[in-house]
Amino acid sequence: MERIAVISDIHANLAALKAVWTDIKRRGIGRIFCLGDLVGKGPYPAEAVDEIREHCEVVLQGNWDHKITLTPENEEWVWQLWTQPLLGQERLDYLRNLPFCYDFYWSGRKVRLLHASPTSVYDRVRLKTSMTEKLTLFENTPLTGDWLGISEEKPDCVVYGDIHMAYVMPLEDMFVVNAGSVGLPLDDIPLAGYVIMEGALHQQSPAPFSVQIVRVPYDREEVLQDAAARGMPRLEKFTRDITRAR
Repeated sequence: MERIAVISDIHANLAALKAVWTDIKRRGIGRIFCLGDLVGKGPYPAEAVDEIREHCEVVLQGNWDHKITLTPENEEWVWQLWTQPLLGQERLDYLRNLPFCYDFYWSGRKVRLLHASPTSVYDRVRLKTSMTEKLTLFENTPLTGDWLGISEEKPDCVVYGDIHMAYVMPLEDMFVVNAGSVGLPLDDIPLAGYVIMEGALHQQSPAPFSVQIVRVPYDREEVLQDAAARGMPRLEKFTRDITRAR
């Protein structure tokens, strides 16, 4: 049995990310997959990108990773104007070219990792949405292609991020997992979150597997002080989200 830590939605919250690294290391987990949204909303975008590049075996593009690379059109593009000089061209190119999804076998399950949905990094599938909409997570699209490139094969286990609410749910004979958020959880629990997948990686035959949701405390006051000191935009909303987690 092998364990994989799956993280998502760091949002430039370096203190939360480092707390998660410490917990993952303490558990002896060697493989880390990231579902995107490295940047945006938090005070340390460059450092978050560098940390993810150093520690993660798989990194997907999130909606914020995409939008932060767009050319600012006016002063309303506040996050691009503030973040792009901090990132520099090489990191922006890295975010721009991140892959959309990642497919693999896991204890006989056909797993697909996504940031938000098979149709776009911007299309959101919420926790309380209908069964019909959740089932769309398992569809192949021009962006995903067939699962693992095998003609007409589809995933039967989807792991995604984006909504900042970790959960595990069986859907008929399939499973959907949300990895929650490292840097900005929105489920009323102001603790960094990620999931651990335990099973047989790359094994096609059925084997036992499990998914564990993990929450990690970190120094939220440190993050808020750093955000203020760095002159980060939209500080009031960030403070409210970090404090209330909603």
